[in-house]
Amino acid sequence: MTVHALWVINKAGGLVFSRSYSDTLPPLPLNTILILAGTLHGIHAITSRLTPAPPPGPVGGLESFEAESWGGRVFLTPTGTKFVVLHSLPHPGLDDLLKRIYETCRACSTCVDISC
Repeated sequence: MTVHALWVINKAGGLVFSRSYSDTLPPLPLNTILILAGTLHGIHAITSRLTPAPPPGPVGGLESFEAESWGGRVFLTPTGTKFVVLHSLPHPGLDDLLKRIYETCRACSTCVDISC
């Protein structure tokens, strides 16, 4: 159970933060990560419109995705910023991890500029 990477995507779909934490997945060029983050933002926007009755609060959308040996989990903040964790399978406790990352970012003065 490994966390491979963390991405922070702003509400406009731009990649604000990207950090890799393992060597298990092959390293990607920055341009590829930017393209993947923008694509993930677009997929999230499309899937948020597919719900028949939107729930109160932030509109849902793509919450997780999986490949053969790794997956991703998306945490949408009330302001529209997305925190994405790429992880190995299975990985319990990702919701708590993402909430702690978000809360830490909100408390950190350096994250005020990215509108977390």
